[in-house]
Amino acid sequence: YLDMQGVWSNRLGPGVGLGMRLYLDQYADLVQKLEERKMWHIPDVRAIEGMFDPLVRGFIRNAGVHSMALFLLESGGRNLGIMTIGTEPDYEFTQQDLRTYQTISEFLGLKAMSHVLKQEEDYVLRGRAALLEAMTDGVLMVLPSAGAMSGDTTKTSVLTINQAFTDLFGITQIRAQGLTLPQLLEKLQLPEEVRQNLTTHWLVTSMRDPLTQRGDFAMIHP
Repeated sequence: YLDMQGVWSNRLGPGVGLGMRLYLDQYADLVQKLEERKMWHIPDVRAIEGMFDPLVRGFIRNAGVHSMALFLLESGGRNLGIMTIGTEPDYEFTQQDLRTYQTISEFLGLKAMSHVLKQEEDYVLRGRAALLEAMTDGVLMVLPSAGAMSGDTTKTSVLTINQAFTDLFGITQIRAQGLTLPQLLEKLQLPEEVRQNLTTHWLVTSMRDPLTQRGDFAMIHP
């Protein structure tokens, strides 16, 4: 949706702000044109009044909007929103104005993209945490580095462990995070032969073509 806010209405008295929310799925033609053009300068809004319902037309007229410019906010090929600029009848956009607002829209697109990615990351982290904590088995997740992808698995770091892993091995997530797997194995209460065997298996496992490794071992645990 698109929020139209900050309009001052003499009818309701000075200093009163009005706002209107437009749900863009109701204006598919307008959105399609903007996606094609990226920027749409409308010198006289009466030329597109037919695209809006009577309530929105009345809102625009009451605000005294004569000329309008719409800018698509996008980043990384994703459409993120629309920036709308309106002017009163005694002023129209110049090319310099349009270039300035285009630059602003590009920065806003980057900021919006950053916000979207942060939201997606938070969603993934919450989902991952919920999944891990629901498992009764001890789970260890590692994060391959650039070196690991080229074959050096010693540089692969621990991303997270779940509570069951902590209960089994007596090491907290804070202590485990950021360690390489060989470093983590050094901190676990394992027979030395088992520790060396696990380390060897890890170092020969390719990140590009991982294999399922199975095995049993006895832990040294109180």
